[in-house]
Amino acid sequence: MNAVSGNAMDGVATQVLRGTDVVARPMTNGNGEFSANIPAGSYTVRISHQGYFDFSQDVTVTASQTVRPALAIAPAMAHSQSRVTLSWGASPRDLDAYLKVPTGCLVNWRQMNCHENTVRLDRDDVNGHGPETMTIEQWHRAGNTPYVFYVHNWSQQGNQAEANTGLRNAGGVVHVYLSGAQYTFNSATDGVIQGGKWYVFKIGTDDTAQPCDASCVTVAA
Repeated sequence: MNAVSGNAMDGVATQVLRGTDVVARPMTNGNGEFSANIPAGSYTVRISHQGYFDFSQDVTVTASQTVRPALAIAPAMAHSQSRVTLSWGASPRDLDAYLKVPTGCLVNWRQMNCHENTVRLDRDDVNGHGPETMTIEQWHRAGNTPYVFYVHNWSQQGNQAEANTGLRNAGGVVHVYLSGAQYTFNSATDGVIQGGKWYVFKIGTDDTAQPCDASCVTVAA
């Protein structure tokens, strides 16, 4: 799937790896789907497609079960720009991406862009899996205040304990494409989950994406 438009992509070559060994090379069909009959185990799906950032994601396959990971590849951008994608499983149904800009602007489904559309939410998803995608075309700094990206569990917001658990178990994956580097953050292991929100990463003046710590909660408030 195109992470910005949400459109299915036909004829995209993929690789399924177990360790460093390629065990399957399926192509996507008109629905943007592919299939590979492989034994239970841990794998990496790798996608390289002209005009898009390279993509890889770890997938665990269970015996006698069909796995349907949300795989969204992002159109490439200039080295000085950034793109962020959020994907997750079928539950919770609605997770929302937020980006707190150092100037104080908050990009989200209510306010989908800031600074004349140079920082924006490209795609919002309310039906599970995602992706939700954000783009930073131009940087807007305010001293040493970082950008902070976080995810709100909208579906379970009535119960914070339930919302926190839902985020940890959501299979949430955030991919960050920034200054020629790529970063991956997982809801089960990275960042801070608190108050029904997953504080994922921050970008400081060094233009690197670092996992959130407690300072992200303060900046995003």
